[in-house]
Amino acid sequence: MKLLSAVDCEEEIHLIIGALGGNITYQRALKSIQVGAEPLLVHDADVIDANLQNLVEQGKLQWIQKKFEMDDLQKLGRLEVDSVVDKVFVIESNIKQEIYQVCKKLRIPINTYQSQNLSTFTLLSTYNSNDLQIGVTTSGMGCNLSSRIKREIVKSLPSNIDEIVSNIGSLRRELIKEDGEDFEYSNEMVYEFAMTKEDKFLRRSRWLTQMIEYYPLSKLSSISISDFHQQKKITNYSKFTKKGSITLVGSGPGSISCLTIGALNAIKTCDLILLDKLIPQEILDLIPNSTQQFIAKKFPGNAEAAQQELYDLAMDGFQKGLKVVRLKQGDPFIYGRGGEEVLYFKSKGIKADVLPGLTSALTAPLFGGIPATHRGVTDKVLLCTGTGSKGSTSDVPDYDSKRTTIFLMAIHRLENLVGEMLNKKWDCNVPCCVIEKASSADQRIVRSQLKDIVGVMTQLGSRPPGLLVVGWSCGVLESRYEIVDGVTNPDNEEFGGVTNMIRKCI
Repeated sequence: MKLLSAVDCEEEIHLIIGALGGNITYQRALKSIQVGAEPLLVHDADVIDANLQNLVEQGKLQWIQKKFEMDDLQKLGRLEVDSVVDKVFVIESNIKQEIYQVCKKLRIPINTYQSQNLSTFTLLSTYNSNDLQIGVTTSGMGCNLSSRIKREIVKSLPSNIDEIVSNIGSLRRELIKEDGEDFEYSNEMVYEFAMTKEDKFLRRSRWLTQMIEYYPLSKLSSISISDFHQQKKITNYSKFTKKGSITLVGSGPGSISCLTIGALNAIKTCDLILLDKLIPQEILDLIPNSTQQFIAKKFPGNAEAAQQELYDLAMDGFQKGLKVVRLKQGDPFIYGRGGEEVLYFKSKGIKADVLPGLTSALTAPLFGGIPATHRGVTDKVLLCTGTGSKGSTSDVPDYDSKRTTIFLMAIHRLENLVGEMLNKKWDCNVPCCVIEKASSADQRIVRSQLKDIVGVMTQLGSRPPGLLVVGWSCGVLESRYEIVDGVTNPDNEEFGGVTNMIRKCI
């Protein structure tokens, strides 16, 4: 395993030794030129490849027509680093081993052509487009393979990727600039607490992070600072003629395979689709190009205003006779505000239809290899939220060793939540699992014990959306747990004092 890094090579001296065939040397010289370094070629032949000769004539490559000497390593570099060259590329030499040893001693990065064991660094197969650089390496296992992988990655990028990178960079600079300004926020925004200057900066940073993480990649080129500050237009719908339809649809935990047939049909046939920002890209790709779509701008502190905006758009679409779909993650009625939305539309005289979705509360444990119930271990399941009203920590239930407890929307408040559980005498050794982006291609499963999970997640960092599963069923399919039927002493410390079962971490 190698440490990948982006290195500033501006004005460096890159020494190239030998000119095997010409093309490899030319590619090495061209790469140095592209990153702002000055390549020096030490080669004692009478002529060199035409491409190399062309670089020499253009003044981009200096050709020192002599046999390489070991002193060149400390004589041909920049004065500010005592004439030591910055990097060495050995293309052709009968003393490769000796050059490698001296470079290591002098701490000069060296790359030896087709000799991984004589190299302290390798070049990545790269894609460069303005500010975007992508590098792929197979750690010397196959240059052609890394090039193929790079091409496959590049093919999957949106055609406007340059605009996306440039726009996000500009937006980031604008948000940082505003850190010193006392600007007004929308009066419609709901605050969880009195906001200090630092709170405001963190709020802007979280907004940008969430937009980058969850907004469709191809649309990131069009977001602007006004999306953060924009006022929400509230429309009076007290008088209207019934037209169109509104349907709340559950999209499941993330994978297309977890969509119901009803949900797929609704996505394919609607006129306007209003989306949660956490809907994954593979489901967004199912939406026909002709369908109007809008993604909720629910960032910290603006949830209520963003929700109202969705209501307004749905009502406007309904008035225009459109088939409106409100696509929600998971199941609309499991911590999805689906009931609230049904009541809102009902208050306007509209009966909203609801299509169920597979909730991550029950599917995520399955994708994480956890049977929510298991004979002789757990015989009940409890679904809880980790986030209460207005962002507060929800009430934690009492501990039950025969229950699997699943906390949704809990990862961002994990420390407080686990603290409350331990205060309520939950078994600190009970296994638990954080499952993020369940069923998706980038699903992540983190297993630990209740006493350690906060530290583990602090070290790894979280990747929402995720949920927490706690209970002895978390370990039944894992080889590190041995489960044996029988009655044990509840005070037996070795086995955690679990009644009717022996659970030993092995």
